[in-house]
Amino acid sequence: MNISTFVHRFPPGRRFPFLFLFLLLWLVACGSSSQQMSPLLNSSKADIFHLPLSQLTIYVSGGDYAVYALRASDGHQRWSHQFGVGVEGLIVVNGVLFANNEGGVRALRTSNGQELWSHQDGQFAFSRCFLATQTIVTYCAYHSDPFGFSGQTQTHVLRASDGSELRQGGSGEVEINGVLYSAGGTLTAIEESTGKKLWDLAYSRNATSTRPAAAGTTIYDNTGIDGVYALDVVSKKVLWKASTGSPAIDYTNVAVDHGIVYVGAHRDIYAFNASDGRQLWKTPIVQGGDLGGMLVAGDERVYVGAGVNGGTYGFYALRESDGKVLWRSHVVASNSARPVLASGMVYVGDMQRTLHALHASDGQEIWRHRGEKFVGPVSGLAIGASMPV
Repeated sequence: MNISTFVHRFPPGRRFPFLFLFLLLWLVACGSSSQQMSPLLNSSKADIFHLPLSQLTIYVSGGDYAVYALRASDGHQRWSHQFGVGVEGLIVVNGVLFANNEGGVRALRTSNGQELWSHQDGQFAFSRCFLATQTIVTYCAYHSDPFGFSGQTQTHVLRASDGSELRQGGSGEVEINGVLYSAGGTLTAIEESTGKKLWDLAYSRNATSTRPAAAGTTIYDNTGIDGVYALDVVSKKVLWKASTGSPAIDYTNVAVDHGIVYVGAHRDIYAFNASDGRQLWKTPIVQGGDLGGMLVAGDERVYVGAGVNGGTYGFYALRESDGKVLWRSHVVASNSARPVLASGMVYVGDMQRTLHALHASDGQEIWRHRGEKFVGPVSGLAIGASMPV
């Protein structure tokens, strides 16, 4: 029986309430489905991007071995959690903050910082392997021999709900529809639930990949040495390759926004058409140094830190449409934590354990928060909707 036949069994005066209820249930179902299908890496997701700042929380970690939860509007501290070891990255998923600390992962409740579980199995963590979805958390740790002379790096895959280890190996840097993908010269597809390798796609002999980015069913990778690649996970083919000049030692991660791919290499920021790789613009932003920070795009702007190796340090905002530099801040941006965006603000960590909240339109600093102890860069940033305690 189809829905039309079923509805017409009701008297005319009683059809509207039924249709309203059916529409409401359909919208809830669609919303749940889209949430399960969407990648979870981008900390400035559209579902929280335009919430009032008072309803958002910024999570930051730095050189004082602690994680702080700060109100996005004014920097008021909601809570802090002391780790005692360094924290390499932060990801928020469904009211849980996952922190990649030295040799493991801890899960904290975003509302109050309560530790839900901890998994420690290694000595040093690598944030490039750190990924969290609704079902799993992955990280890489270095395991040395008893004398500390040699060792190996091992990937761990944990159950997100309780931190129990599901397997070693079989991980990735990007998740799309239940499949994990790792880049770095060869794109490898791994089934998230089992760790089974599905297929490989070799695309670059000299890649030293930064964190790739996904949009739809395409993964974009800035190899630095060998240019930028667009890789389609359905056809398992290279869609296009774009050059960023001579091989770059200093280069950024990839950001994708409104059909445009943004990367940095050498002293320049590039914009490419996401569908065919055509270069749209190129903007030099560094004098006497190279790019050194993480790049993020959104709200019609591209943000990046720059100025390492003898240059003038700065945090830049460029217009997405044509690459024009809109403003420059003197913040010495950390190269370990990607800036996050929300409701007309950009939050960027610096090299001295300080988080800066800048107005996106002009770079004016609204507030700052500095860690309590030790000196070191901000190593992790994440944002999420504030949860009731």
